[in-house]
Amino acid sequence: MYRVKSVGIMSVAKIAGCIYACIGLLLIPFFLIMGTAMSNIPQRPGAPQFPVAFFAMMGIFAPVFYGILGAIIGAIAAALYNVFAGWLGGVEMEFEIAGAPQPGVQAPYPIVHN
Repeated sequence: MYRVKSVGIMSVAKIAGCIYACIGLLLIPFFLIMGTAMSNIPQRPGAPQFPVAFFAMMGIFAPVFYGILGAIIGAIAAALYNVFAGWLGGVEMEFEIAGAPQPGVQAPYPIVHN
């Protein structure tokens, strides 16, 4: 059994920022569909096309916005983990070596040494 005593705050922030930026990329089609749907709603003459411009800008800035917020929240979460792991001992994990024979596992054919 191994215990994770602390994590690198900046490494968690970078990974979280990249993950959340990818989630922001997934939201682009939804923002564009909503903007297109809003452009078909009749508006008063001379009224600005706020919904169309708003949703188009959100489609462009969503990955950046989500990435920045993900990095900030990831850094805060990593810092909090380090504090709580210091108090409580951290998360225990069990690892195994891939491909290593397990106890009680028998080979399906006889092993012959030359």
